Amino acid sequence: MRMHTAYNALSRSDLEVIFETNAFAQMNKLMLLQLSHVQLEGNYQEFPKGLRWLSWHQSQLEFLPNDFSLKSLVVLEMCYSSLKRFWNHTAEYLPTMKILNLSHSHSLEETPDFSFVPNLEVLILKDCPSLIDVHETIGNLEKLSELNMEDCKNVRKLPNISGLKFLKILIISGCSNLNDFPMDMRNMKSLKVFQADGVPIHQLLHTTADPEVVLGQKSIPELFWTSYLPSNLVDLSIANCNLSDDDFPGAFQNLYALQKLDLSGNPICSLPDGIRGLTRLYTLSFSQCTRLKYLVRLPRVG
Repeated sequence: MRMHTAYNALSRSDLEVIFETNAFAQMNKLMLLQLSHVQLEGNYQEFPKGLRWLSWHQSQLEFLPNDFSLKSLVVLEMCYSSLKRFWNHTAEYLPTMKILNLSHSHSLEETPDFSFVPNLEVLILKDCPSLIDVHETIGNLEKLSELNMEDCKNVRKLPNISGLKFLKILIISGCSNLNDFPMDMRNMKSLKVFQADGVPIHQLLHTTADPEVVLGQKSIPELFWTSYLPSNLVDLSIANCNLSDDDFPGAFQNLYALQKLDLSGNPICSLPDGIRGLTRLYTLSFSQCTRLKYLVRLPRVG
């Protein structure tokens, strides 16, 4: 076993600790390991196989080594890491993993194949600006309850997630280059929180194709507000989405459970009429709506 310190000008801390991996070889009952500004040298064959929770911030790994077994892990947190991809070549089946947090990993270019983590419940990819591709298997994560992709500014497409019936929280705020998003979320019966600040929803409303529109039944904007959004939403945040008055036909009329609504920063001249029917609303934000001229009759609450 050997430990020494090194100074790294690029580290958030001036002091970086380096361990040899065999320092943990005899810790067979270790279940929780928290590392920060710590680098590991050596192979991972003797790393504790029963580890259930690994929190390793500021890791310099670009991908997980092939001999790094994670089969017992339930929680993996590698925030502020140097990961470019999860695995390099060989993926490992991780049936016990429920929480994966790779937030602030600025070099991360792609997500793992989620078919290897079929029981994932929480996926946090906040502030991964190099991320471009989200693996299509994300739509098969039947137990996923939270997806946070806030400030993933270079993601262009989000695969079809409309079948995630247990998803409760969906955060895509700051995904400013998103040009392909599954607008129809009506089957996401558990969705309570949808935050999409800064997402080009105006553009998506006018470029998305739908068979119902082809048949001349409704426009995409009308379908989005009256049919696509699940009626059990509690928190809806669509600030700075370049939404104008014409983008709100029939808006909010079916969102009876809505308690929090943020329309800030949109070029609207008046608040959508549908707001007056939101009797459970307790927070309504419309700051920085510089073109706002008229207020509709606001809902009676209480």
